[in-house]
Amino acid sequence: MQPVIDEYFDRCKAAKEPPTVTGLALALGFSTRQALLNYENGERGETEQVQADFVDTIKKAKSRIEEIIERDLIVGAGNPVGKIFHLKNNCGWIDKQEIESNNTGVTVNIAAFGTPEGVPQMTPQIAAQAQPVDTVSSGQCIETIKVQGVYEEER
Repeated sequence: MQPVIDEYFDRCKAAKEPPTVTGLALALGFSTRQALLNYENGERGETEQVQADFVDTIKKAKSRIEEIIERDLIVGAGNPVGKIFHLKNNCGWIDKQEIESNNTGVTVNIAAFGTPEGVPQMTPQIAAQAQPVDTVSSGQCIETIKVQGVYEEER
């Protein structure tokens, strides 16, 4: 299997074309990209017996394709959108955003609507910070309070 993979990469290099997972699948004799992925995942289909050595060889070949696309993306060769699409859909890449916050507290605005009988009893700490506010709503606003500090929900 490795000689066929090496030949595929050599052909791509000579033709100045990027290697693809689908191209690799076709070079290895699979009819579709999905058939190659199924084989790699140990599922039977076009081949009756999946050999662990071949699965590792396929994973290395796919990593080689990933490396080529990643390098092209970094140096700005070709269409970055297409390369990102390939990396997300064939190589498991994801967009990840991390948000760092050093906020030590939370401000919670609580508005109670309805009649005083329908509002649960407030704790003395919250009641001391209550600030009546006029609002336009479908119900009668009894009061809106602003509480500063860390909010912990009791269950």
